[in-house]
Amino acid sequence: MLGTVVSLWLGSVVTNFSSVMLPLAGGGFVYIAGSDLVPELNKESTLGKSLIQLLAIGVGVGLMQLLDMLED
Repeated sequence: MLGTVVSLWLGSVVTNFSSVMLPLAGGGFVYIAGSDLVPELNKESTLGKSLIQLLAIGVGVGLMQLLDMLED
């Protein structure tokens, strides 16, 4: 709660606050997801499941790239 209040206050005081904080927050979520998922990916020993997981990661990256291209 305190972080939300401070962020809302800083957002109204500091110019371009969201331009700095959004990438930092997004990077934090990517780090948490990556550090949690990579050990799970290493547990798979069959080639088929590993390829499906790799394909799913590739689709996710591709969707993010597509969204980035559509945003401009």
